[in-house]
Amino acid sequence: MSSFQQLYEAYWPRIYRVCLAYVGDREWAKDVCQECFEIAWRQREQFRDEALMSSWIFRIAVNLCLRQLKREEKRAGWEAEHHERQQMQRERRTELELRLFDAIGQLPELDRLLISLHLEQIPQQQMGEMLNLSHANVRVRIHRIKEQLQKLLEEPSHGA
Repeated sequence: MSSFQQLYEAYWPRIYRVCLAYVGDREWAKDVCQECFEIAWRQREQFRDEALMSSWIFRIAVNLCLRQLKREEKRAGWEAEHHERQQMQRERRTELELRLFDAIGQLPELDRLLISLHLEQIPQQQMGEMLNLSHANVRVRIHRIKEQLQKLLEEPSHGA
């Protein structure tokens, strides 16, 4: 990438949605996303073309989200703020979106990441490279995640 603007325009929407899936708050996701691009730009010379640029940026975003969440968990009052943010977002979403995000939220961390990347239409081969998993492992896990989400969404008491 020859300029920060090109990098930002090429990847911002997808990186933002991944950050949003992790942190669950639009403003917080914007902040994390912005920090991700600042890190990517500062470290662009360390990119070795061994992987796709998008894989490299997604890896930065995921690591940054995880660090942000760990820091946030350590702060006093995190649960109250987190539940308040979730409640505000619930009021803004349709029932199906709410049920889907709740179901995704019940998944283990790696499964949440895989389904988020899948929803962003990231190729499975690229997901494997990003997460150090085989393509076959990614394919099987995504299939199982979809089955699990389907079961969670079919439960009449889900989200009640």
